[in-house]
Amino acid sequence: MAKVFEDPEDIVMAWLKEFKIEINENLEYLMMNNLGIDQMSVEFGYGLKNFKKLREIELDNNHITSLPESLGNIDLLERLSCKKNKLDHLPDSIGMLTNIRELDFYRNELTSLPDSL
Repeated sequence: MAKVFEDPEDIVMAWLKEFKIEINENLEYLMMNNLGIDQMSVEFGYGLKNFKKLREIELDNNHITSLPESLGNIDLLERLSCKKNKLDHLPDSIGMLTNIRELDFYRNELTSLPDSL
């Protein structure tokens, strides 16, 4: 019998946990748009740093209110898109993304940016 998930984030987390070993070294692009995610767990954030080739993350059109501080540990990240969410602040660690070329936070609730930017 298949496991039933109530929360879309649980589906994504289960998928990442199940396939993490196989995709760790090759995942370059992670798209999780339109999933109804309301928060990015600390566990999820720490899991992302294991994707050594991750260059782009799209989290558009969800209900995310905050991003994990560990996001700044994704060394090769070049593009982060979090359009149409409910972010009211960004983690200070976002300034540690030395390879970042594009940050897109269009239609969020941000009133300021971290000093690290």
